[in-house]
Amino acid sequence: MTMAFPSQPRALQMPELLHTIFQFSEPEDNYASARVCKTWSNEALAILWRSVMFDVVLDLLGPTTPSAAGDLVFVRCPQPEDWSRLDHYAWRIHHLDVPWQPYHPSVFQHIVSLRSRGILFPNLEALDFNNNDLGNVHLFTHAKLKTLILQSADDVGEPLHTKTLLLHLPLETYHLHTLNLGFLLIPEEVSHLDLASVLQGLPALKTLWLPGDRLVPQIANTLAWHPVLECLVSTVVTHANTTTWDVFSTSLELDSYPSLKQLEIAVPLDRAALILSQTHRPRCLVLFAVKCYWSEEFVDSYARFIDVISSHYPKLETLFVENNDVYQDPPNLQQMTFLELRPIMRLSALRQLVLTHPLQLDLDLGQITEIAKALPSIESLFLNESPRILSVPNLTMTALVTLISLCPKLEVLGLYVNASVTMPPITNDRTLASLRLLSVGRSSIVDARAVARFLKSILPKSCALCSNTTPHRAPEDYVYSRRWDWVEKKRSTKESRY
Repeated sequence: MTMAFPSQPRALQMPELLHTIFQFSEPEDNYASARVCKTWSNEALAILWRSVMFDVVLDLLGPTTPSAAGDLVFVRCPQPEDWSRLDHYAWRIHHLDVPWQPYHPSVFQHIVSLRSRGILFPNLEALDFNNNDLGNVHLFTHAKLKTLILQSADDVGEPLHTKTLLLHLPLETYHLHTLNLGFLLIPEEVSHLDLASVLQGLPALKTLWLPGDRLVPQIANTLAWHPVLECLVSTVVTHANTTTWDVFSTSLELDSYPSLKQLEIAVPLDRAALILSQTHRPRCLVLFAVKCYWSEEFVDSYARFIDVISSHYPKLETLFVENNDVYQDPPNLQQMTFLELRPIMRLSALRQLVLTHPLQLDLDLGQITEIAKALPSIESLFLNESPRILSVPNLTMTALVTLISLCPKLEVLGLYVNASVTMPPITNDRTLASLRLLSVGRSSIVDARAVARFLKSILPKSCALCSNTTPHRAPEDYVYSRRWDWVEKKRSTKESRY
């Protein structure tokens, strides 16, 4: 390592300033900076090693190679000098990511020998453990850990390891702020009572993710006393034909969820309406997301849900109504009309609105105008831009012109439009200046040249254009997609004519 040059400005010897500079530097530049002098090295290494992958840590202990079974194993046993090298960097690590990679048992056995001498990563605050070796999570946990993300595959090994891990969380990570179990296969050996006891022992939780089939009323009522819980998310469960209908609670007690601001659950719309209309419902919600299955829904369910949430949560800032049943065409499904969606206009504080449905929303230009006028703060608006069941869109590109003056804060927009008709007149003084993304989903298009010319006149050059976000493409989707891709390419060029 070289010494600092005598002529080096004093400012470039200040750790705080160097830390700020290195935060915005490329890794290659920080590698070079780490060789300048001791002061630069400390700050550059602090950035480089703040967040690392587990494989990088293993490289400090010696070379690794895949074994005959495919798992990762050390080429040789780590030596004392290897442990010293790890200790030199371990205290700098604040975020560790253990990826989906099979490791030979000997790898963790070597680490156990070091762990016996003290905490392996003394300043670790966040652990992302995406691996089936759940019995080894305890090697990295300690009282300073604030964020823990646990993921596993359906073929996870010994279920008792998972149970032991969960039951010990309150003892080893009492101060957890964020716990994500949403993508962890929790075995049957872990009862609802067990899980409720674990969560009760983590009083500092602010954010919690759970599998949808685990947010049952018993656990929801346990969580209701958490004084600082702000975000509660249940993920959609797809294994073993599990349904998640009987989740959360419809009999909460007084002063439940005093700090809850974000709630995301997977339930039918009727149950969502029941949850949100109960006497002792959470009072502070600013974000609500419901992941529903349209095969179970009807027009009146949708209308009832929209009416309930707009009546009880007038200060709501974000509303997601998401469709997860993409494999079934329900026989009695009807379009959502302006009559069912009208209550949304009460939510004047909305900043994000996402509505999805297998059929296009039955809205005309006048009704879109009314909705836009009622949502002056809207920044992200997705109005079912990719209906699964195709029909001729009611809206045309004129809707974009209408939104220009009504939604000045709009940054993200998703609309299902008919771009196969004549484009509106081009004006050079009215644009969606704040728009960063326009999603046209499965919108039809014929004259790509005319569409590109029109969009170039009303969209900022930095705005991205995307199409066909549906997982099930019809043959015409491929044709439309190629034309939209051509539009995006030409719209972003510097050519004035094409």
